[in-house]
Amino acid sequence: MAPERAYIEFLQVVLPRLGLRWPGFRKVRGQVIKRLKRRLRVLHLQDLAGYAAYLDTHPAEWDVLDAMCRISMSRFYRDKGVFVTLRETVLPHIPPEDLAQERQRFADHRQRFAMQRRSPRQTKTQFAQLSHMWETLPATGTG
Repeated sequence: MAPERAYIEFLQVVLPRLGLRWPGFRKVRGQVIKRLKRRLRVLHLQDLAGYAAYLDTHPAEWDVLDAMCRISMSRFYRDKGVFVTLRETVLPHIPPEDLAQERQRFADHRQRFAMQRRSPRQTKTQFAQLSHMWETLPATGTG
């Protein structure tokens, strides 16, 4: 198998084609690299050059690669930068009535979030963090 640097360089080349950016990927690269290594084994490919060639001859494989590069929602919710971006860049442009509707939707899904496969302690901690971040967001947008 190739060293981790080779996987990083490969990802930096293919991510833009998938509509993804490397800066948001640094924290989850280990998980994606593991998925790539597993995929190479499944396809009986020796290296990333072989996988790149496989992508060229099997266009449907791009969908598989795209799925391997997606992060889980719990990772999204643990990223403080996401909430800073939401508060400072996104939310000011959302009409107040839409924000109110989303706040209600968030409240309605609380039970579903708590029932996901996590330990009760982990769920309670993550939900408390998420709730705190959500409550600190501005109540209205500028529409």
